[in-house]
Formats: sequence, C-alpha cells, structure tokens
Amino acid sequence: MGNIETKIGQQPSDNTDQRLLIVSSDPRIESFTITPEQLRALWLKFEQHADGAGGFEEFKRRARPVGVGSDSYIILRWCGMTLGIEWDGYTHS
Repeated sequence: MGNIETKIGQQPSDNTDQRLLIVSSDPRIESFTITPEQLRALWLKFEQHADGAGGFEEFKRRARPVGVGSDSYIILRWCGMTLGIEWDGYTHS
C-alpha cells in the first residue's frame, strides 16, 4: 500500500474534525475518517509503545481501513502484531 498522509491545514467541506481524516496516496483507499474513539485508541497504543514512529502523526499514518459501512474498522501493525480497532475504540489482536 502507498504512504498515507494525514490531511493537515484544510477543513473538509462537511466540517469533519481534520484529525480524523486520513488521505492515502493509494488510489484504492483514497481517504477515510476515523472516529474520535479510534483516535483515542491509537493514542493509547502510541503512548504504550511508539514502535519506531518519530511522532504520533507518523504512527497514525500506519492505520488502514478495513470493512464496509457499519462493519468497518481500522487495522494497525504494532509491535509485531496486527491490531483491529473498532469504531467504538475497542482494540483487539
């Protein structure tokens, strides 16, 4: 997959919190939003172990969307594991 860039400095037209919008250079992914609970879960994992990331934005770019509609969640490679983070922030391996 291509690099993911966090969209910074531009508020989306639907007023989505820009911290929750991730734009991918991979045309198969385009962009996706995460929930505030997913953002919080990412932050907790980052605080537990940055896993080589230079900062939180770099860490957050590792997230990938999976699923469709109400079954969507994000995945994250972290400390040799693949984590799933559900819309409500529930995190599992």
